[in-house]
Amino acid sequence: MSDIKSNLCEAFFSIMNHTLNEEILIEDLCEKSGIQIEEAQKILPLSQKDYSSFFLKILIKKLDQKTIEELQKEFNNDKISSVYDKILEGIILRLEIYTPYKLSLKTLSIGLDIKTKNFFNLLSSNQNFMLQLLNLAEGNKNECKNIIKSLALNIVYFKTMDVFLKEEKSNLEKTIRILDNNLREIQDIGDVFGIIKK
Repeated sequence: MSDIKSNLCEAFFSIMNHTLNEEILIEDLCEKSGIQIEEAQKILPLSQKDYSSFFLKILIKKLDQKTIEELQKEFNNDKISSVYDKILEGIILRLEIYTPYKLSLKTLSIGLDIKTKNFFNLLSSNQNFMLQLLNLAEGNKNECKNIIKSLALNIVYFKTMDVFLKEEKSNLEKTIRILDNNLREIQDIGDVFGIIKK
């Protein structure tokens, strides 16, 4: 079942990347993925309007898992980098892994209703990712403190995503510069409140 869901998700974003249209029919999804309509109907929401939200959750979960796995390998052998550097690196890696889907994410952020709906769908995913990133970067399992810190990082992340989606270049130069500036502002506050350790 998870393979079918994953294949339909890949098909959805592949079609959207080419058409820049989120109104994708089940017939097109099945043709692209090679999955029978009867099988797809067991998994998909009843309304086609809910496809984008449904597949966005699946995609973000998959990409975030990939990001965290890569960071675990990298941070396990890193005894030199500061917490700040690890958090910066973690968010940059997340954006790099999102880059192949940038056109689709941009399409899903157009329109106030869609943008608001997707924002709330992503909020819990972002919270979870930031908590995992903090645990990896700090090795601190204090859930209460990390929830406060992750909220601060989420503010930085959403500001950065806005720049990421608008930036035409694929090298993320401007996005990374703004991310670094915003993180430094949070770090300055963190020196007082302990949001991000140096």
